[in-house]
Formats: sequence, C-alpha cells, structure tokens
Amino acid sequence: MQLLSILSKKPMNLRQLSIAAGIDYKTAEHHVQLLMKNSVLGCVGAGYGKAYFVTDEAKAQKRFSELVKGGNNGSKKRQKK
Repeated sequence: MQLLSILSKKPMNLRQLSIAAGIDYKTAEHHVQLLMKNSVLGCVGAGYGKAYFVTDEAKAQKRFSELVKGGNNGSKKRQKK
C-alpha cells in the first residue's frame, strides 16, 4: 500500500514512483498495472511522462484511508486460544 500512499499525495510517473517507493522500476510498473486494471489508479498523459494518480472512486472507498495509513491490509490477526 506504499504506492497508494505516495500517489495519494501527488501524481507521478513510473520512474518517480519507483524512486519514491525505493523499489525496482519493473516492480512499480507491475503493481501500477494491477491497480489500473482494478480502477484504483488512473493516468494522464502518454509515454514516459504518463502520470498516475489515485482515482476518486478508490478514495471514496471506506477502507482507503485505513490502507494508506498502513492498516492491516485486509488481513485479520489470529487470536490465541
């Protein structure tokens, strides 16, 4: 969810995003493609300068702010018996 946190602050191209997140360019590209496919991210521009941003629909989701702040990523902790 680090990518969402970064992109919720300002749109970035893949190079900027990979540097900001401290991850490989191809890794950032893969995750951005998945998030675009699921309508979490949108983009403006074309080619190298294409900038990605978090869609309004994603921001409107109930759990978005929790995920961006580093919530439990949808997983539930196991309770000890």
